[in-house]
Amino acid sequence: MIVTLGFLLLVSLIVNGALLALNTKLESFLPAITVTLFNILNVTISFVVIAVLFGIIFKVLPDANIKWRDVRSGAIFTAVLFMIGRLLIGIYISSTSSTYGAAGYLIVILLWIYYIAAILYFGAEFTRAYADFYGIRIEPAEFAVHVEQTEQAKNVKAVPPKHDIGKSK
Repeated sequence: MIVTLGFLLLVSLIVNGALLALNTKLESFLPAITVTLFNILNVTISFVVIAVLFGIIFKVLPDANIKWRDVRSGAIFTAVLFMIGRLLIGIYISSTSSTYGAAGYLIVILLWIYYIAAILYFGAEFTRAYADFYGIRIEPAEFAVHVEQTEQAKNVKAVPPKHDIGKSK
């Protein structure tokens, strides 16, 4: 399911690029106000769809009972970061021609994937911090597995000898 949502986010980036390319064609046929309204509608619909996708990720992915009220704030925050990143990467791609050709754009795509992963984790942490700030306890789901990490001392008869790697005999 998460891979599908990631695919949908990638498709939204491609559709936005296609709409921006179509925007230049529309400017020659339609009045400027219509193109502006088209751009506002594009950004609004994209924002809502992306916020819903992040909301689904934050609601379904963790093994916890989280209310939609808490998920909504994190999803909107993450969608804002996503839209800012999408705008900046769109400006970069449209304003520069890569000296390295396809390899340069591959690096840009890898940077985009890294950015999405970072904002996904940042948005999830924001959702948790938001819930903690308002005193809402996020409870584990009934099927969640509790993992506890412990350290145990080991009784040994003698301390192992110290090996000096850099010394020569």
